[in-house]
Amino acid sequence: MLLRRIPFLAIIVVIVVAAASFLAGTLTERDLTATVNSRPPQVVNPSKLNLWNHSLPEWDSIPRASSDFSNELHSALFSDSSGKLVRLNLKRPIIFSAPWCKYCASQEKLFLALGVLAHITVVGVALDGSEPGLNPVGNETTVAQARATFRRDWVYYKVGELGRNMLYALSGNKFNDTLSTFPVIVIPHGGHLYVQVGYQPLFRFWYGVLNGGKRKT
Repeated sequence: MLLRRIPFLAIIVVIVVAAASFLAGTLTERDLTATVNSRPPQVVNPSKLNLWNHSLPEWDSIPRASSDFSNELHSALFSDSSGKLVRLNLKRPIIFSAPWCKYCASQEKLFLALGVLAHITVVGVALDGSEPGLNPVGNETTVAQARATFRRDWVYYKVGELGRNMLYALSGNKFNDTLSTFPVIVIPHGGHLYVQVGYQPLFRFWYGVLNGGKRKT
């Protein structure tokens, strides 16, 4: 009977070690690929805007942004850490993250573990929203309020400090009417914008995004 239990106990140990590694923010490529290779990206709820144009060529199975969403990305203004309104740098990957979204928190934790946050723009959106059926967070009209809201959720979801380089769509910013799906990841490649919706945990995916489409082998 003991011999039969050994494989089962070994599986439990592997799962516990992988979970502890994730929570501690010490992910390795083996952790990422072995535990989530078969898991699809996670999505909270449908988007208000058609984000994709499926009639255009994809890049690495990622759909091209629709003209409507691309126009929104080019014209939208966001508040930086000093409160100044700025446009997006569409030459680098962007993640639109809601503070109350657990999948967004998982994506941010992954960026910190991989050490790639300096190469990705994180934009805080839907600051006064909530998951379906829950009470809204509140009315966030200043950067200080927005950062405080994110900090509360970083503590709750055990995400490290992301620094002061985030951008925010504060309450009243019309861009908040664009999305209801989180996280949304915008990827520039070959002069076009591509859109990944949902938590993307794979190391190889992010290696390709940050290295001009090259695959980690």
